[in-house]
Amino acid sequence: ANIVSVGYAPSTASGATGTIVSGLSSSECADNNNASGTNGNKVQIWTCDGNTAAQNWTVNSNGTLAIDGGCMDITGANYSNGTLVELWTCNGGANQQWQAENGELVNPASGKCLDDPASNTTNGTQLILYTCNGGNNQKWTLP
Repeated sequence: ANIVSVGYAPSTASGATGTIVSGLSSSECADNNNASGTNGNKVQIWTCDGNTAAQNWTVNSNGTLAIDGGCMDITGANYSNGTLVELWTCNGGANQQWQAENGELVNPASGKCLDDPASNTTNGTQLILYTCNGGNNQKWTLP
């Protein structure tokens, strides 16, 4: 499913809401650390635990993935491999756009993927941006 649209307006909830499940294990989810809405809060891998505040993402029509009043964001709009993914106030910027392609979540501005570094499923591992390679650590199931 294509979750990116042309607009750059702030997001409004218009799509499915639920967990973003890792391709490494159906028991691992993308998680907003401690369900904090603070800018810069880390987006991490965490055991899917039914904590809707931390793991209940909304897929918006403008390509953003929102939770706790913020959006999944590529830190500083830096598209280098290894750049950390964090929560930030939704602004519709190119560094907050994600598109589902072949099971991967791709940032169209960079052509790179949401990545669980080194396939590390340890709770608290911060997600990063990395060149798409088809690995299970870059596969995600959207709600």
